[in-house]
Amino acid sequence: MVLYKRKQVTFIRAPEVPSDLNTEVFHIAATKEWFLTYEDYLQRMDYYHRKKFVCEITGNSCLTFFQAIESETKEIHEVERNFPEALKEHILRFLQFNRITRLDQLVDKVYSVFKNDYFPGETIILKGSILNGQTESGTRQRGTIKEKIQYSNPSDGLLTKYLVVRANDQKQAIVINEKISRDRNHFTKWLIKAFIKLTMTRSHKVGAPWVVKNKFAKKYRINQKYPDDLKHFQSSTPSGDIMYEGDELPSAALEVPNGYRKLAKKPAASSSKNLKKKAALNSILDEPPPVMTQEDDIKKRIPPHHIPDVLSEVDEDAHKSSPQPAYPTSKKSAVSDLNLKFNLQYSKPIPEVLAVPENAKSWNNHLIQKHKEEQETDTKLDPEMEDEIKRLGVRSVKSIQDALETWVFLNVYHSVLKLDTFTFDDFIYAMGWTHDQFKRIGRCELLDEIWCAVLGAIVSNEVPKNKSLKLDSDVIYGLQITLPAEDSYINPPSKDDNENEIGLEERGSDTDIEENILKSEDDADNDESHESLEIINGSKDNAKVKSEQEVKLDDENDGDDEEEEEEEEEGNDENENEDELDEDEDREHNAYIVMNYRNIPWHERLRKRNFRDGNWQCILLGVLSLVEYVPAFKPAIDKVYRVLAPIDMPPTSSTVMNQFYNALDIDLKLQVLSILVSLLMNGTQVRNYIDECLDSSTVLRRNRLDNIRDYKVAYDLAQKLHVEIHEKLMNAKEEMENAKSKSKSKSKNKSKGKDSQTAVNTDAVKRRMPRLNLQTFEMTEQESKLAEDDKGFKDLCEQRKEALLSIEKYKQTKRQLEKQLNEIDCQRVKLLGKDRLYNRYWWFENNGLPTLHSNTNDVDDNDDDENTAANMNNDEDDDNDDDNAVLDETYLMGKLWVQGPSNEDLRIHFESNLEDIDKYHNLYLNYEQELENFYKCNNDQGEDNEDFKENNKEPFKQMNFNKLPLGFRSMSSEMFGLSFEPNQVTKLLPDSKEKDIVIDHLGGLTVSSLVNYLTPLQRKVLEENPDPLFSGSYWRFYDKPEQVTKLIGWLNPWGEREASLRKELLVVKEAIVQSMAARRKALSLDQQETKELELEHNIHQVTEKLKSLGKDIDSISNSNEDEAESEEVQEEEDEENEDELRVGRNKRSRNKVVPSKRQKTKSFADIIGSDNINELSKLYSDLLNELQEAKEEKELSRVLEWVNSKAIDKFDRSLYEGGDKSKARTKSNK
Repeated sequence: MVLYKRKQVTFIRAPEVPSDLNTEVFHIAATKEWFLTYEDYLQRMDYYHRKKFVCEITGNSCLTFFQAIESETKEIHEVERNFPEALKEHILRFLQFNRITRLDQLVDKVYSVFKNDYFPGETIILKGSILNGQTESGTRQRGTIKEKIQYSNPSDGLLTKYLVVRANDQKQAIVINEKISRDRNHFTKWLIKAFIKLTMTRSHKVGAPWVVKNKFAKKYRINQKYPDDLKHFQSSTPSGDIMYEGDELPSAALEVPNGYRKLAKKPAASSSKNLKKKAALNSILDEPPPVMTQEDDIKKRIPPHHIPDVLSEVDEDAHKSSPQPAYPTSKKSAVSDLNLKFNLQYSKPIPEVLAVPENAKSWNNHLIQKHKEEQETDTKLDPEMEDEIKRLGVRSVKSIQDALETWVFLNVYHSVLKLDTFTFDDFIYAMGWTHDQFKRIGRCELLDEIWCAVLGAIVSNEVPKNKSLKLDSDVIYGLQITLPAEDSYINPPSKDDNENEIGLEERGSDTDIEENILKSEDDADNDESHESLEIINGSKDNAKVKSEQEVKLDDENDGDDEEEEEEEEEGNDENENEDELDEDEDREHNAYIVMNYRNIPWHERLRKRNFRDGNWQCILLGVLSLVEYVPAFKPAIDKVYRVLAPIDMPPTSSTVMNQFYNALDIDLKLQVLSILVSLLMNGTQVRNYIDECLDSSTVLRRNRLDNIRDYKVAYDLAQKLHVEIHEKLMNAKEEMENAKSKSKSKSKNKSKGKDSQTAVNTDAVKRRMPRLNLQTFEMTEQESKLAEDDKGFKDLCEQRKEALLSIEKYKQTKRQLEKQLNEIDCQRVKLLGKDRLYNRYWWFENNGLPTLHSNTNDVDDNDDDENTAANMNNDEDDDNDDDNAVLDETYLMGKLWVQGPSNEDLRIHFESNLEDIDKYHNLYLNYEQELENFYKCNNDQGEDNEDFKENNKEPFKQMNFNKLPLGFRSMSSEMFGLSFEPNQVTKLLPDSKEKDIVIDHLGGLTVSSLVNYLTPLQRKVLEENPDPLFSGSYWRFYDKPEQVTKLIGWLNPWGEREASLRKELLVVKEAIVQSMAARRKALSLDQQETKELELEHNIHQVTEKLKSLGKDIDSISNSNEDEAESEEVQEEEDEENEDELRVGRNKRSRNKVVPSKRQKTKSFADIIGSDNINELSKLYSDLLNELQEAKEEKELSRVLEWVNSKAIDKFDRSLYEGGDKSKARTKSNK
């Protein structure tokens, strides 16, 4: 039969015959279908002309239906013409219920069984002529087998005999199979394969037997009764008959809806224990106890892998008798995830939102207060200012994807950037470094090193050889990135569709556009005339190419000129650019002036690696000017221009540095850094590093294959020596026992009996030969005793020891090769998979980063011994005992990230567009603050809920949707027609005011058909309440090991996507858990320090004391905030009166934060014992500030402890201090 997408084609039944027999109909001759309307006929013909049909016999695909039916008819005719008819029935009987699953193996089996076996009616070839009943060699003639004589016991030497009649003269002879043969063209493996495909069928289930199709079973009288052990395959086995649309599917699909195993309706034999559990379940449901089917009704509420233990024990006998497995046995058993039922009793753990670090949060509040004061003084209402205040008021990081892409890029390519690795927590905290911290502590080395490393990779530190080229402010020498073409329009980066890239997509083109495109110096030809590139004041529109031949070379005084330039740079007045301020009164910023501060081009500063004292911020403006024409980057770049170089401030490096810490928030910093990273993705250094990694991986894979081969040889040798040693031990033991038996004076019968018994015991011991222990290198006690007397045995033991040592060396080499391969796999981050709602899961430490926590799930594929993997793991653990103390607090990310569906998934699977998502996003912003409070309450009540679950033995809990944010409930009702009522969820029926219950009070689903009743978006709202992820811009994370365990348990193993995701999570689970545990231990997230506990206890005492005196705690907190803000405003006014911040102020010591000293006139006990409200209020404020400093000090100390050891080891100083500066000047001076 013809197949459509590997499935049987279903035909359309003929319509009823019209009453008017003269009615015109449209007929398809090949299928014998006819239609009353031409539209139906065209639609069907369009279906038949799709090139998605397959010929079942040949397996040829990409055919139309008519091509496939023609091919199949031709092959059927070929089989019927050539394949022996007398052989068909016997082959079908052999194939009926055969359990060989692979078709090629089945063909080989049939060929070997029937090759030398013949049956009456077959036309054969005689080897020789027949004379007087005897055959003579020398001729080959055709004949027919009339009878066959086969003996029941061929082992007696009685061969099967055949009565053969020669075709030309009808002479007969009795021959054996050696004298006859078949025509080579009538019995081939290809014909056997075609015959099997034509006549046999089998179920899609694993282990299903081959079954003869009904048509051929009736023709050849084949028994179709299934054996008892195969009856469960009967319902799912196709019959091979023609199927029409509307015909019932195999009963298995009805018995196991949505991919689940059928739950037995017949309860097990009742017992007193089961009756008590049933009564408990009935009391939960508040329903009268039913007679038999109550448990089945409960089970229908939840998927089978979430059935509580109470219910499993009640129906234990029914589970034992069920032939279907509880989990899918193959990919074929999995079904579409959205067709699977779900429940809210066992929902997935709620992921968390990345919050703004404490330092950035406090500074955002300061910026909000500053903007509000500006609004009060300004009479005009600025809508942009309102949006800015609203954006800064959000407590979550909005540029999460920019942060993740940047962090992954910096850590994966850290060796290229000459940057040491750092954790994601330290990265976020450093990016939020505030002006207040800059004044109190000084600069953040991690922050400076990140920016300097990225900027240093854009322009080479190579010094140009001609003096004029260095002094030309319009020439960019040594550019190491390829910029987009000027006339190209780059849309905003599609971050949703870029699922497996480490950074942003490569922007731009390598083609020349009107001879104005910027090229890197490395890409230039090695001819004498190199083209150098020229940009005038950052304006791309005036870019032009300048030849080095037009510039006079001055190589002799190159070193002296550089020294003179540095002296000029130090001696220039900072007000040289003040005359340029009046040139353009319409500009909004001074970015173009300050980027070339003191008339020194920004790229010249960058080439000299002059990053100190605000210079790298000026360089940053210059780099951004290269891509300000790109539409995707322009909004962020213009905003950075206005913030870092405002028009009302002097255009100096001190202003830019001050504004960077004072006015640039964390989200804008991440966006700018992401722009620089996107430029580096196609840079020279990154491309060269990727090529090196690819070459290295090729060598490592070859070495791994060689290592596996050598390991196999060593293992086989050790196993062989182990067998020889065991045999010698057994022989020595047997000789010793025989000698003892002979020395005893016993009767001959007893002696014989004992000898026979000893022989039997010895054979039993030999059969119980111990397995080869790969961790035991030395000889055992018995082996040592025998080695003292037998030198050859000692040599065998020494050879085995050498083989075991070689095995251990190969295992260690393999682990090291695997680790290196994982670390240099830097091209893309691997996606773990997608869940039922198309959310994507990312584990960023999976590849490309240094391996800090090994995955002990790895096993050796070539180990024949079953315990080898366990031995490897135990040995690996022993080797790493010394490093455990360090690894316990060593991590890089420590979070499992969840991203919403991509735009393609939204468009195809959710049938939604970006406008609907934008509408939801606007509603989400309205209740985001309410959602933050929900997360806070949920985290506070997490431990209480766990204790409640442990003490509560009831398998189900009552739903309570009142705790969900009100904004989420109103959004669900407005956009999706779902009403979250106190203990149930209802859906508004279309074209009606009535509501239908979707989720009942136990969280169970009340509908049977999910596909037709609930849309994918509605299901997403139900399952992911109260924070559904509607697009790829939504990122959440898990950072607790128990959340990963719960997530794996929530994933449905019957789903296509979730089965794959579950498998990948199980592979990396141990590494994820170790990284999460290390992070939580390093940050003390699971236990507070003694100082914090003491402060919280004191605050609680003061709070209770103030409440007893009638003092409002909130009023104290608000007054403290007002005082702090007024102090900050006063400090800013004092700073504005200064001409410029002194450079020396930035060179303060970066020690740990020292809390401000408080002059205490009384002890804590004295104040708490008094009733002085003023003293208690002051004490309350001081304790709160001290507690906040203690919490910030942990994160702050980790950031301040970070040192760029890679740059210091290579250059003896950091990148910020100019460690990557070219040494050409020193060499020239020498």
